[in-house]
Amino acid sequence: MKNIIAVVVALVLMGGSNSLVAQEFNVATYNIRFDNAGDHGNLWKDRLPHLVSLINFHEIAIFGTQEGLYHQLEDISTKLGFNFIGAGRDDGAKGGEHSAIFYDPNQFEVLQNGDFWLSELPSLPIVTGN
Repeated sequence: MKNIIAVVVALVLMGGSNSLVAQEFNVATYNIRFDNAGDHGNLWKDRLPHLVSLINFHEIAIFGTQEGLYHQLEDISTKLGFNFIGAGRDDGAKGGEHSAIFYDPNQFEVLQNGDFWLSELPSLPIVTGN
């Protein structure tokens, strides 16, 4: 009787495993450094192709960025065909540096998103210079 139960359990597990499909994707984070005109020899226009090449080479499907200005995020989005979410820290929209999350829209769909700030008022952006 124990052998029959063991066989039935094994068959159920084996049959169920055919419907389970592992989904794998690569995730990364990248400090892109804000576009500083004083970065002689390390300008954004020179760094962008290397960043895009790295993302493509490693087949990264989702990645976070730090220090990106809005036009840099647009550059990345255009080159990769990725969408991004995230707000600028100066105004909660496009102003200032962003900590954006990029994703391949062919693999993922944003169901919900939002931003919060590490401050006494987490729903408001941190205004620089105060």
